Amino acid sequence: MAAGTYSQDSVGAANYVRKVNFRRIQADREGRREGWILFRPNTGLAQGTQAAPTSDKLTLLAENVRPNSEQCAIAASATTIYRYVYSSGTWSTIGSGYSGAAKRWQTEAIDGWLVFNNGVDLPFTYRVEDNAVAPIHELREVGIASVGYITQLNGMLVCGNIVEIQADQLAAVMNGASPYGLVSSSITNHRPYRVIRSEIAQPRNWAPKFDVTMNAASATIVLPFPSTVFVANTTRVAVLNGGPGGGVLGGDSNNPEGILVTGVAGASLTLAVSTDAGLTYPRTVTIMRWADQSTVVGYDDIQDDSSPIIWLKRLGNYVMAYRRTGIFRGRFTGVVESPIEWRQRYKGPNIPKWGEAVADVNGEMHLYPAEGNRFYAFDGENPPFIHKVCDDTRGLFFSGLTPASDVFAVNNQATKEIWFCRPGWTLAYDYELGTAAEIDAEVSAAAYVSRPGWTDSWFILATAAGTVYTYGLVQNAALNIHTFLRNGVNPGGQIKFGMWTMGDPMNEKDMTAYVPLLGSGQADVPIQVKFYGGWDASNAPALLHTEDMALPTKNELIPVFFRAIYFQDEIIIPVLPGPDPAQDADVQLVGRLFQRGTVDSTSVTRNNA
Repeated sequence: MAAGTYSQDSVGAANYVRKVNFRRIQADREGRREGWILFRPNTGLAQGTQAAPTSDKLTLLAENVRPNSEQCAIAASATTIYRYVYSSGTWSTIGSGYSGAAKRWQTEAIDGWLVFNNGVDLPFTYRVEDNAVAPIHELREVGIASVGYITQLNGMLVCGNIVEIQADQLAAVMNGASPYGLVSSSITNHRPYRVIRSEIAQPRNWAPKFDVTMNAASATIVLPFPSTVFVANTTRVAVLNGGPGGGVLGGDSNNPEGILVTGVAGASLTLAVSTDAGLTYPRTVTIMRWADQSTVVGYDDIQDDSSPIIWLKRLGNYVMAYRRTGIFRGRFTGVVESPIEWRQRYKGPNIPKWGEAVADVNGEMHLYPAEGNRFYAFDGENPPFIHKVCDDTRGLFFSGLTPASDVFAVNNQATKEIWFCRPGWTLAYDYELGTAAEIDAEVSAAAYVSRPGWTDSWFILATAAGTVYTYGLVQNAALNIHTFLRNGVNPGGQIKFGMWTMGDPMNEKDMTAYVPLLGSGQADVPIQVKFYGGWDASNAPALLHTEDMALPTKNELIPVFFRAIYFQDEIIIPVLPGPDPAQDADVQLVGRLFQRGTVDSTSVTRNNA
């Protein structure tokens, strides 16, 4: 698919100027692209609201899976999070009140938790067994106002581009009316190059520590603010500088796993054991969970030139930190004190234009639309390189886009394609067959999920306000789906080939016959063929003829007689009026046959008239 990238002289008959609503289905043929149907996992119930969690634009579709394999589908608008309930065929609200001015939702699945982030609100999590989402309280309790981007490495939640609450303001925030809500920028510090990490397999665990001044030995410790960390008769703690000789309270033979918290009343904790009476008071002690004395929780400042992190994404066994001026690669070391080793792998301008549009291709490379309106691939080791197949579409893909445009990428595993979704339409890159195509639909959210309540695999998408669809290709499943219509409507399709000279760029030729070679196993579907001709590659060709092929259409010869130097053809699936079931049929193009006649008009130079 090329659209203005090359001169038409170099596109050629084997390449495309436009390929809309077709995709390469085998190495030797193009097929009509599937459509979609309304989302309806529970076919035992009426359609009802199964496809309509809200009337607002959906910006997230995702799946959450418990370690026991129980799963659920998630949808979200900018402000509200929904969960699909299979038994009732409805959507329930599990979170609301989020900033409508935030970034597109990001999610990461870690050991049964689905982590959500929008770059403005405090990140939160959800598990299948929960009734509602929950803020990551410990992130706020260690002083984090918000994080720009999230990913995961070896089970650690990794967050980059950090906004911190000023240390002398944290207690006031936590003792306020909305301790886990939005924080005013007037009391925060921005660390755009900082990366923080959670405990392994515990995205909610951020190892808070509390410094407390005690005036006398006591089993009561009053924190600077109420904390979610400590649960009465459950949590065991270490009190640093509060044990015998100024050591750790806990770890003795009677309390080998720390001191039990026996009571929690607001910011006041009651411990099963008093701090040591033989110490000098007043003194400052530090209280924390016993297990948090040795933890991978911490941060790294990837300062370099202090440019901001603009995206984080896993690639194989590494995590990539994309920055305004280059790319850093993080490797898990297994060392508690420094679990991620960061190294710069690239410094230069060929970085993503939209972080949400960075696509993982089989764990082998990242593919993304880049600054400079080009498509680049990055393998994690070598500098980014031009990705020719997608870059050939750049004249079409980047047209009308701005840095603030809503552009994102999603993997459609049903068709083995990366969909680059942008306002107006979608670019689909087939990573198995190495082809690209256009979908004339604007997709606002999409995900590859299990059919709720079953084990079928579905690609689901949202293209209209609040409406969820199932992509029209579900194979080897309890509920097989195969349709080329979009919610019952024929979207049509086209393949327009490049101009070519039939092997003779200097002289006129006569085209005398044309045969579209269609797949033998398909039903007869009305198709239209358009012929164009011209005398110079730099000028737009003229429409010579439109042929509406009567049924049957398979391998029908079209007698024509056109004279030109350049020829071009276009095959169209027309949009016919009426809800005709016959329009829901496959079209497979294997090739085309041309018959030409030579014109005895030998010339020294090509005619430019």
